[in-house]
Amino acid sequence: MLKCAPSPTPMVVTPKLIVDASPLFPDLHLYRSVVRALQYVCLTRPDISFAVNKFSQYMNDPLESHWKAVKHGQLLGFVFFLGFNPITWSTKKQLVVSRSTSEVEHRSLANSVSELVWLEQMLQEIGVDLTGLPVVWCENTSTVSMAANPTHHKRIKHVEIELHFVRERVLASQLVVNFVPSSE
Repeated sequence: MLKCAPSPTPMVVTPKLIVDASPLFPDLHLYRSVVRALQYVCLTRPDISFAVNKFSQYMNDPLESHWKAVKHGQLLGFVFFLGFNPITWSTKKQLVVSRSTSEVEHRSLANSVSELVWLEQMLQEIGVDLTGLPVVWCENTSTVSMAANPTHHKRIKHVEIELHFVRERVLASQLVVNFVPSSE
């Protein structure tokens, strides 16, 4: 999905999802696990229910065109895991128009860290002690380096508040921001 274009809807409009002549999708397990995860997300995101219902109709024999439609519908902001279990996620679009991809990444990182701070406070209130530093994985190398390096901020003055919010927590050893390639 490296060269994807933005879309106003989570469901493909054309071509219609049908059993057509496109080849079978080779990884049946991947298709099923992604669609099942999306079914779970529908509990908190009813706006994607129609699309997920359509994807579910092809669980037995998904085609390449069905997989492309599933990838089209995914808007992932962040996912938080406690151990190996996802405990919260966000799939909403950003509320502001960004000037660059770096700005998008910085805002997304700041939103993720804000959610992380809230989760830490909630877990402490219910008596769950966290061991080790939380790790935030980000696919943008410049965002990762700017989270820890205070000399980069002159290039992106328009996201300065978000950048300082994240950097304060990194410098206070309250979290770690690491790079993860998009392919993972």
